[in-house]
Amino acid sequence: MLRKGGTVFIDWPFLQPVHGYPSHYFNATREGLKTIFEDEGFEVELCDTFVNQTVAYTVSWVLGALNHHLPAEIRPELLNMTVGELMALDVQGEQWRRWLEALPATAREELACGNSLVAKKAA
Repeated sequence: MLRKGGTVFIDWPFLQPVHGYPSHYFNATREGLKTIFEDEGFEVELCDTFVNQTVAYTVSWVLGALNHHLPAEIRPELLNMTVGELMALDVQGEQWRRWLEALPATAREELACGNSLVAKKAA
């Protein structure tokens, strides 16, 4: 797919802070991205976070989507909170539970910070 000496450009989404080294080392982190390509013989020329990949975009996108998908009667609960109040909420508490239960399944999937799978290999 790439000729010898060719250059590849990767724009790899990662919507949460880097955590759990080394167990999450190969998620979409800079280290994971560089390692994948270095292990395949690429010379990494640049591995950076561009302006369109900053936390500003993540926060705006996630909060905007959450607000969009909440039922109209619940939206003011989110919109009238300060950032500090939102950050102080227990992520497993009543407020978040109400909001998450009010979201359609497609929005819960869209806004997820992770997914889990359990599978069994065919015999």
